[in-house]
Amino acid sequence: ESGADIAGANGASYTTGLLSSGADPKFSCRVAIPGVEETSRVATVTVIDDPDPPVVLSAGYMNPVGVAFDEALDPASAETASNYTVSGVTVTAATLYLEKYVKLDVSGTPQAGFTVTVNGVTDLAGNAVDNVTVNGYISPMMTQDIADDGVDPLLEGEAFCFGEGGYYVAGGGHDIWDAADGFRFAYQEFGGKFDMVARVETLEGTHSWAKACLMAREGMDPASRHADICTTRTGGQN
Repeated sequence: ESGADIAGANGASYTTGLLSSGADPKFSCRVAIPGVEETSRVATVTVIDDPDPPVVLSAGYMNPVGVAFDEALDPASAETASNYTVSGVTVTAATLYLEKYVKLDVSGTPQAGFTVTVNGVTDLAGNAVDNVTVNGYISPMMTQDIADDGVDPLLEGEAFCFGEGGYYVAGGGHDIWDAADGFRFAYQEFGGKFDMVARVETLEGTHSWAKACLMAREGMDPASRHADICTTRTGGQN
C-alpha cells in the first residue's frame, strides 16, 4: 500500500480495513517465483462519503425479536436498547450480530401485527436512522438445542427471526453425526408432505466441519432418524 508492504497480505486476495473519505490509498501487487519477480500497475481506491442512514429492512419474532438492516452498524448505537420500540412489549436488551442484524430481548410476547420502531441507530459513517417503523413478522418456527443432557451442547445455541424467511442460527453442539446429534434446531412441525427451501447467506465457525443444514427429523431425541443436506465452511455441499 502506497509503496510499503502490507503485513500478512500474501494470499490470493486482500481485504482492507475501514477506509475513510479522502485517504485514496494506492495498491499494487508483487508476484515472485525463484528468479522472476513482477509488480502490477498501481490501483488507486477512491472512497466516496456515505450520506445515507441505514435502511431498516425487516423485523421478526421467534422469541426473541430480530431486526435486519442493509449495512454495517455502529455497535454502540445498535446495542442501545432505548433506540428500539416494539409495540406491546418492552425492549430490555439489544445485541448486534454479523454487523447488520440486531437481536432484541423483550419482556412479553409480541402479537400479530406488531411493529418495530428504530431511532438513533447509526452506520459506520455516523448516519442515523430517524424514527423508522416496520411491520413485524411472527415466525411459525420454534427453536431449541438437540443434545444429550450433561454432554451437549458444548456451548448453548440460539436463534432468532429478523423477518419473513430470515433467520440467524448459532449452535454449540458437538456435531450432527455419531449415534447422537448435538446442534441448534430451528424447526416447524408437519404431519404430512411439505416443501421447504433454504439459502445459506453466511456460515461462520471455528471448525472446518461447522455446518448449516436443511433437515427433516423424526423427533427431538438426539438419536432420532433424519435426512438432511448440509453446507460446510470448507467442504461445500454434502
